[in-house]
Amino acid sequence: MARIPFPDLTALPPEAEEAIAALPAPLNIFTMAAHAPTTTAPIIGLGRALLTTLELDARIRELTILWVARRTGADYEWIQHEPFARRVGAGDEQIRAVRDLDLDAFAGPDRLALGLADRLLMRQPVTDIDGLLRHFPARQITELVLVVGYYTMLAGLMVTLDIDVDPVGDQLADEATRIVSGR
Repeated sequence: MARIPFPDLTALPPEAEEAIAALPAPLNIFTMAAHAPTTTAPIIGLGRALLTTLELDARIRELTILWVARRTGADYEWIQHEPFARRVGAGDEQIRAVRDLDLDAFAGPDRLALGLADRLLMRQPVTDIDGLLRHFPARQITELVLVVGYYTMLAGLMVTLDIDVDPVGDQLADEATRIVSGR
């Protein structure tokens, strides 16, 4: 049970209310974030952009989100994104390796992306930009850093406020697949 009550959605400013209403499913993380109503639409908008408009490979994005979830202890984030990861091609071995925080199980771009995420999460200097640039253009490196930052922010809310997990992981993955494919 969440450590603070959810806000009264009927008392939100119209922009926040509309942003929450436009979601494919009601999500507790964004409902709770509506306690800061002026940030609700921008937070949801950035999340939508990160899930639908990046050049970064979707499988790498989702493995990175799972890495953030695991490293931060955000079970909510893991439960929501494991179905996404599977939909975009992450296999059981990859998901198990992320669950175990086993960076050695990965190679090439996957290892570089997850290594970057780990260094950011552990607040260690990122020293191998040249290695990243051999596998990712500057845009994708920037997108990767934004994915880590955004999902770390959400994990902070999830863990600090003990936000109840939504039972919509597969439903949300279906909707995201529909949105990305334009159907």
